Amino acid sequence: MSEHPYDRGTLLVDESTAAPPVSPAWTGMVVIALGEPQHPRYRLITATGYEWTTGHLTVREATSTERTAYERVLTARGYVLPQSPASS
Repeated sequence: MSEHPYDRGTLLVDESTAAPPVSPAWTGMVVIALGEPQHPRYRLITATGYEWTTGHLTVREATSTERTAYERVLTARGYVLPQSPASS
């Protein structure tokens, strides 16, 4: 476990990417946590492969609905997320 609030593989929602009512916030998987643990930045990747870096103040953990939608896109693209020990 790292010192950052969110580890690699965590699905986060970046509220700074939302454009209501047209577009919801993007969901991305943590690729790497950057910077100091007190003020981390996260490199995220969408299910379609777009990567971006965001700060800790605009992210939250994805809800179960958001995780399901992310996984659905991955499955449609032929990729399945490995199950973590906690979800087995």
